[in-house]
This record gives sequence, structure tokens and C-alpha cells, in this order.
Amino acid sequence: KSDTIGNPVTTMHVFLSERHVMREIPSILQYWDDEGIASPQQETDQRCASNNQQTQPDQFERRTLPPAILLLLLKLLYSSPISGPFLQLACISMPYLAGRFAPAFPEGRMLARHFKSHWAYYVLIRALVLGERVKKHRRAKGIYHVPVWDVVFGLETPHSVKDEEEKKDECLLIPGGDKDKISNYFRRILQACSPQSIQSASKCDTSNILPCHNPKSSLPCIIQHRIPSCSTHPPIFVVGDSHVLSLAWQTLCIDPSKVSRNNYDLQNDVQEQSPIHRTAIPFPATGMKAWHVRPSTQFFTHYNLRACLQRLPSFSGRSIILSAGEIDCREGIGGSLLQGYYSNCSDAVERTVIEFLTALTNLAEEYQLQILVMPVAPHAYRSEKNGKSMGRARRRETMCLWNEILRRELTCGRSLPQPNNLQSKYDRVFLLDYERKLQHADTNSPVGYVLHPSYNADYTHVNGAILPLVEDAILHCGCDLTL
Repeated sequence: KSDTIGNPVTTMHVFLSERHVMREIPSILQYWDDEGIASPQQETDQRCASNNQQTQPDQFERRTLPPAILLLLLKLLYSSPISGPFLQLACISMPYLAGRFAPAFPEGRMLARHFKSHWAYYVLIRALVLGERVKKHRRAKGIYHVPVWDVVFGLETPHSVKDEEEKKDECLLIPGGDKDKISNYFRRILQACSPQSIQSASKCDTSNILPCHNPKSSLPCIIQHRIPSCSTHPPIFVVGDSHVLSLAWQTLCIDPSKVSRNNYDLQNDVQEQSPIHRTAIPFPATGMKAWHVRPSTQFFTHYNLRACLQRLPSFSGRSIILSAGEIDCREGIGGSLLQGYYSNCSDAVERTVIEFLTALTNLAEEYQLQILVMPVAPHAYRSEKNGKSMGRARRRETMCLWNEILRRELTCGRSLPQPNNLQSKYDRVFLLDYERKLQHADTNSPVGYVLHPSYNADYTHVNGAILPLVEDAILHCGCDLTL
């Protein structure tokens, strides 16, 4: 604890205060703030007034939002591939939401009890954004998760004291070197949402603009067309369950020169290239199981996955990182529908993994993608006092078996130097084999380990400290490193 720097929430409040950030955000967009909300009579008067004159962006009505809607809006803003001010707004809201929805407060307990999915996303995003601020001279001595707050607002970039003072004078700037204030971008968002703007933009060609290719779905295209990204690097999209947020908004640095000369001849062509940078952009398909990837699945998560793949922009690289399988292991594989089909749990897990990889191979061929599969990270240590130890032990065993089968299916033959062995039955699908590096010895665990505390975000998800592990896994998984 002596290596940490104060309370993250307090630090963020000081940051916002010193840069006068709240003055730069139109009040309509401060969705977390209940103060100053118009009364029903005032709202009626505002509607009557708006009928007589054209409404300006800052004159839109703002109403009190229920707690569950606040959490849902936070999730949508944070995980939206549009990024830019959407992501910044999500981060700015965090110190206020963290103060209001503390787990010990009545609203926090109510949300955790009645809105478990929204609450789980909130807890994860809070851990990723806030992090634990560690003194810079101590970071190189251990595993460090860079808070997303620092990534979004450029606090990890070295700069002089003079540069810091200039930033204070200029208020909050959009990352990427643009000298325009954040308030102007937010006002452009509101203006883009007006009927007049939609009508005029519908005549423009927006077919190559993220997040959709359908010209009829004009609103997202309009907004993205007018908003800069949070990063200057090309994207690599991370698709799948909620675990995609662990990598979200971090920038991967892939250095082909670090590939061993004993690897495939295919790698020799890229060993002399300069490092490749890709910013991980999340495309979550909430609740997606590995079992849902099968083409015969008739469930919304399967269609959501396909919608995500169809919306990938043509100008991005043709490699994606995909996460699935943790929910299968946590909620149980098989169940009553599969009783009698398998002799034991091992058969059920193996069948599920093989079906999953076969379906991924078909998707990779259909969408001409290279798919890099994330392993299922082990869960962190939890106390056995609450009576759930037996269920947790079974989940740990299932996760261990899942990763072993993934490793066997996706690495068998690919470690051999002969080029002919590059072809496998799961062509275009590769395993990011870093799961063993997440393990922390624990004699009480049935598999002998739990998640290393330094990688823990919320006991179920990992944090951004896995970034170096993912970079190294990409280098050694046998994939095309041009991404």
C-alpha cells in the first residue's frame, strides 16, 4: 500500500476540478447529476417555449434517470466502439457514480440485488477505470494495471511541468493532438442528433464509417464521422463476452523482431518490420457462451455476434481477438439437456470446445478473418465462508480442463518448424496461450492455483495488466503478425 498514490476517486475529482472539466460539458450530458433537474411544470414550460423557437443543443431537456438506467448508460458509453468523447464521458462520470453507488449504500445494495448484470458491468468498469494508482518508480518492479482513466486522458505520456500548466489552461482536450475543447465535440454530438442534421447527412456516403455499413442506419455513422477516435493507432477489435473489456482501449505493441528464428518460415518475412501498434476496441456481445457460436444456435447472443462481425469496418485489419467460454464454465456445461450423452464432465467440455473451434473456423472463413482466441482466465481467490466453495471448486476444474483442451487442439502441430504443418483443421484460428502466466499457487484450490492478485479486476475478470502477456502470446501463437 505504501507504493500507491492516494484514493483513485479523490484523485479523479482533483483532476476534473483543476482543469475545469465540468464547465466544458453541456449540462444535458451530465447524466449522473440529479441537481438542477427541471420540475414537471418547468419541463412543460420548456416544451412550450421550444415550440416557438428553434432548440439549441444546450437547451435539450434533461430528466432524472433511474439508477439502473445510469449503469446501463455507463456500459453503453464505455463499451461503444465509437470511443472519443463517448469514452471520455463514461470515465468522467465514474468518480460521481462511485460515490453514489458504493456497495454499502442503499442504492448500491439494491442494484446488486435486483440488477445483477448491470451491477456486474459497473463493478468491472469501475475497477478498470479507477485501477490502483502506483508510484511510477515502483511500476517496473511488478505487474501493473494502467487505469483506463490514465490512458484516455494521456496521463501516462511523459511531459514537462510547462506542458502540464498549458493543459490546465486549455481545459480538457481530445486525445490525438486536436486543440479543440471537449465541449465543442459534445455539442456536435447533440447537433448531430437533430432531425435536420440526420436529414442532411443521409444524402452523404457513409458506407465506410464505423460502426455500421448500412447507409439507412445513419445516426451512428453521422456521430462517428464527426468524432475523433481515442487513439491514433489502427484498431484491433475484441469481440465476445464481457471479458473483452479487460483489454479495451489499451494499445498493443507487437514487435516482430522478438520472434524466435526457430519459428515458422512465414515469420521470417516480418522479423525486420518495425513494431506494430493496435488499439483494442471492444465489441461486446453480452452473455455470449462458446456454445452459442454454433450455427444451429437460435439465441440472441449468436445473432449479436454475427451483427458485430458484419459491422467490422472494411478499413481495419482482418484480425480480431475473441473471448468466450468463461460463462460456459461458470454456469455449467451440459446440464439436463445433455444428460446421457456424455459419460463424464470431461467428455462434455471436450465436445463443447471442439464445437466452438469448428464454428469459429467457419466464421473465420466466412468473414475472411484471423481469430485470436483468449483463454478462460482463472477466477481469483474467494473466501470459503459463504458456502459456495463446492461450486467454485467445480468451476476451477472445468476452466482448467477447458484451457487444456484449447491448448491441445490449437497448438498441436503448430509448434513444429515444417511449413506444411501450418495447415490445421482450425485454420485461421489461433490460441493466445498466456493462461499459465495468470496462475498463482494456492494449495486450497482443487487445481492448485487461483488468479494472480495483480491481474484481478473483480474476482471474475482480469484487468489491463495482461497487456504484455497478450502481446507475447500474439508473437508466439503462429498467426500472421501483420494483423
